[in-house]
Parts: sequence; structure tokens; C-alpha cells
Amino acid sequence: MNKTTNNIESSPTSLLTTDEAWKCTVWDLTVICIIIIAGLAVRISFFTGIAMGDDIIYTAQVLSLAHGSTPTLEQTHWTTRTGMTLLPSAILKTTGNIQLSLVSIPLFFSTLKIIVAIIGGNILLGRRYGILSGIIMATFPLEVIYATHFFPDIPVSCLSSLSLLFWIHALKTDSRISYLLTGLCFGLGYLFRETILLDGPVYITLLLTSGRIVRPKILIATIAPLTTLAAESLLFKFYYGDPFYRIDSILRTQEDPSNLTLISTSTAGGGFITDPLLMILLSHEFSIFIAASIGLAFFSIRIRKTSPFAIWLIFGFIWQYYGTTVPTDWVPLQRDPRYSAGLAIPAAFILSYHISNIRIPFLRYSIITALCTSGLVCASFDNGGSALAAHREFLSKEPPGPVASEPYEFVALLWINNSVNPPPGVSPGTALGRSSILRSVTEIPSVTATAPSSGDFILISPSRRPRLYKDLQGKGWIETESYQEHVPAGRLLAGKLLCLLPGQQQRAIDAMTPKRLVLLRRRATMTKKSQSSGQ
Repeated sequence: MNKTTNNIESSPTSLLTTDEAWKCTVWDLTVICIIIIAGLAVRISFFTGIAMGDDIIYTAQVLSLAHGSTPTLEQTHWTTRTGMTLLPSAILKTTGNIQLSLVSIPLFFSTLKIIVAIIGGNILLGRRYGILSGIIMATFPLEVIYATHFFPDIPVSCLSSLSLLFWIHALKTDSRISYLLTGLCFGLGYLFRETILLDGPVYITLLLTSGRIVRPKILIATIAPLTTLAAESLLFKFYYGDPFYRIDSILRTQEDPSNLTLISTSTAGGGFITDPLLMILLSHEFSIFIAASIGLAFFSIRIRKTSPFAIWLIFGFIWQYYGTTVPTDWVPLQRDPRYSAGLAIPAAFILSYHISNIRIPFLRYSIITALCTSGLVCASFDNGGSALAAHREFLSKEPPGPVASEPYEFVALLWINNSVNPPPGVSPGTALGRSSILRSVTEIPSVTATAPSSGDFILISPSRRPRLYKDLQGKGWIETESYQEHVPAGRLLAGKLLCLLPGQQQRAIDAMTPKRLVLLRRRATMTKKSQSSGQ
């Protein structure tokens, strides 16, 4: 009996002493409220909304579900994530197409992560560390940027972090409630995005280092995930006749040749091994937070208090970027910083622990100030709301005639318009690709697709659809008007800094080059109008 107790107390998941335990005072609550309000204000001040990425796919599906006559969940791995479609559509149905409503879920979860960092840090590390963990989380650039992006990264990372924190607590206490909450958060996270499954090696490693592997109560943690999976399968069976509707969608998308090409493309100027490492050092979404915390994690792994968070951070990062997403082949995630959102909590805990233990106050406060300032400066390097500047410019002018918009761009126009009614004279174009998006938006009664061949104008982005743009030019369509995004000063500065680094020239060009929307006009139409004006 004594031997077992000693093993548990010397393990990475052992309990705090009575002196270290957190006792929440009125002063603590006041400071916590200030940090939360400040963190929320920072997130809103860096508001993005639509970033012209995968969020357009989610937005089209949500608009269809909220306002469509007979909406259907498209069979893609994006739209079958019910946490990103059914819940937001219910919000939009209630509030209408208010821009803040669309990103209310990631904004809520990002703010919740500040609370989780404070309370979790105080409970699991000790009362000295929670407040600073919250401050770090409030200014973590990845969190600030994606809090108002309509992506699943923040919701799934928050639920993933909660699940792992309950798991660490359960391994300490063998509490049935903690095991149950571990599974509940995991199941809810799965509804937002299936990449929560990539946390598997972290759960296993924490169990193996907990001092006791055989724990019958662990089975309690499987109740909620299995119930979630069964309920979701029944839902898809009832509506679409296939209980594996989502699983088939995931496998089909992950193994699609275009997805495999995307994954194999370097995002940081390196290769399979070096890309994630370069990303740690050079991504504005990480600033110095992840590089510093991973460096410190190798020292923290031998410290009883921080060991579970070091294991979480190291193993989580390795499997997130080098592990496979499907069991049938080795298909890793794309090397994108946002997939590391689930590592923000352990990173904050490790940074908080080491900074708080610096004995020289001036040095300690200087490091905190430099860290938080770097986070806010790096958040300013992002595009923010400027991604839609070209669309706003297009809407500010009356179209010269009926415009068939590429479906992807049409969703952005609907969102800016704060309405399900298309802008006057604009409709989504058929035969311009993005068929799943086209099907979603045409479920809305006020939206009717138009064949480009029946009109004179097409709206398209050459940078987002370069192949289609060239094809249209080859068929006699010529550029008549151009609408340009605004590149923020911070992003220009980031591009200039990247120019100084070897292998980063292409990233620098991408950062400094504004994307465009162009209005194409049929060449024959211009010729006819020129002839008639000459007569």
C-alpha cells in the first residue's frame, strides 16, 4: 500500500502539497476578471471574420442550414463536422447574418482558454502560476488571430486541452468524475474536428509515466466518446442512409490527390523534417512562445510539477506534424501553425513556471513584458479583416452588368452584405468550380446560380484560382476591373524581415503581395460595344 502511494507521489502526475494548493480570494477573482476582459478586448480588436480559407466552406454550409429550404450536409470532411455546422447555423438562424455571430463560437472558446489557463495553472501547478498562465494565453498570437476566424482550431483545441487536463487530474486522483469529463470533452472536440484523435499518443504517454498503468476506471473515459460516435452515426444513418457518412468523407478527403499534393508542399521553406522546425522559429502565429516553451520542455520533463505538460507539448508537437491522420497510409497534417492551437495551454504552463521562478524581479517582469508585447506585435502581422478589402471595394460600386461570381468569392460577398440576399446584379456562377459550395448557397431561396456563358461578366480571384483564371483568359475573357486587398503594415514588415532569411523569399513575396479580385468581361461584348460607340 505504501509502495503504491510513494510511486504515485513521485510520478509526473502527483498531487500538490497543501501549501501549493490554490485558495481563490477576492483579489484573485478581480485580477482574473481583468485578464479575461483584456484578453477578450484584444481578440475583438484583431477581428478577422472571414479569412478566405477553409472558413468559406464552413460558412456556405452554415448559411445553407440556417436559411436554406432543403439543406443537405455536403459529404466533405469540413461540412460533416457537426460542431462547425449545426451549432453555428442555429446561432445564425436566431441572430441573422451578423458578422460577429459567425465567429462567436471560436471567440467564446478562445476566451474560455484564458480561464482554463488561469484555473488549470493554479490547480495543477500551484497558486503562483495561474495568473501568469492566463496573461500568456491572453496575448498568445495564434489565439488572438484565430479567435475571430471561423475555423475549428480554437474550439477543438480548447476541448482537447480540457480533456487532457482532466486526464492529468484523473491520473493523479483516480477520480471517476475526472475520467468522465476527460471523455466528455474529447467527444465534444471530435464533433468540431476529428484531429483530436491525434492526441492519442499524449494520453498514452501520460498514462505510462503516471506510476500505475492498470486502472480499471479508465474505461469511464470511453463512455462519452463512444456515445458521441454512436449518436452521430445514427444521425447520418437517419438523414443520409449511411452511418459512416462522416468517416467516409474524412478518408476520401485525406486520400484525395489534391490534398496529398497540398500536404507535400513546403509551407516554411524546408522539407518533411525541417518544415515544422522552421515554422516554430519563423511563424508570426507562434512568435517566440512555442520555440521558448519547447526548449524549456526538455528541462521541464524532469521536474515533477511540469513533467506532464512537457510530455504533452513534446509528444503533441511531434505527432501533430509527423504522425498520420489515417490508418491506411502515412498522411500527416498540413504544416500549418493553427494545428498547434492545442499546445498553447501546456506552453503557457511551462513558460509561466520558469518565468515565475526567476528570482530577480526586474528580469522577471522584463521577460513577461517582452513576451506579451511580441505576441501582440506578431498578431498585427496577420491579414485580419483586410482579406475582404477587395470584396468591399467591389460592393461599393454598381456592377456594369449581371455578374457571375466564382462561388468561393460569392460567399464572402453574402457575408459582407449581412444578408442572405445576393448583392444586386451578382449571382454564383456555374461551371466555375467549387460545386459543393455552389450547391450549399443555392439552397437559399433568394440565391440562383447563373451560367457564365449567359452573361457578360465574371468575378474571380487570380491568386486563389490561377488555373481557372488562365482558362477563362484562353476562352476570350479579359480583365476589365481589379479590386485589391490591403496589406497591413505589420505584414509588410514581416515580409521584409523574411526577405533577409535564406529560403524564405517565396514566403516574403506571398506576405507582401496583395491578393486581387478581378472582373472579367467577354471580349466579344467589348468589341460589339466599341463598334456601336463608333457608329
